[in-house]
Amino acid sequence: PTSILPQVGVDVDHFAARQVRRDTPVMYIGRPVIEKGLGVLGAAWPSAVVLPWTPYSKLPWFMSRASIVVCPSIDTESWEEQAMPYVAAEAIACGAHVIASDAGSIPFWAERFAGINPGIRLVPQGNSAALKQAIKDRLDMQGDSVFGGAAVVEAGRKWVVENLSSPVIARRLYQCLAKL
Repeated sequence: PTSILPQVGVDVDHFAARQVRRDTPVMYIGRPVIEKGLGVLGAAWPSAVVLPWTPYSKLPWFMSRASIVVCPSIDTESWEEQAMPYVAAEAIACGAHVIASDAGSIPFWAERFAGINPGIRLVPQGNSAALKQAIKDRLDMQGDSVFGGAAVVEAGRKWVVENLSSPVIARRLYQCLAKL
């Protein structure tokens, strides 16, 4: 049998919504490299906030200010998104909604959020028009209880706690190794 596990779990005590105003409509959090899709994001939504390097201790504060966190990765000749985008899971744990590309293994991980947090949406990688439309659609729906309702935010966080938290991943890793 094969088990697929994230490299590490999400620290859900650290990544929790802070009591701040969601005053940043669209935010990118990550390395400023080509394969993370910053060019696509810039073409789609030039006013997106690209968070500069930020200490780990402060990330939840910024994630809690974002309405949407965008993960627009693209596969390149020398790189393909292999792991779950931790930024997406951490942002969801902080109450933000996520738009991610379908690069690499992102669809595999995004399926585990589907139906629980309708705030996560996949778009074709490298397609700035599709990304722009997805951002516009989400921002237009902000007043809708499906997009911004407390139940959606709680369901997304609950999913992260139950499936990706550090204790859960550690237990699953132990179970996998015990079978060897």
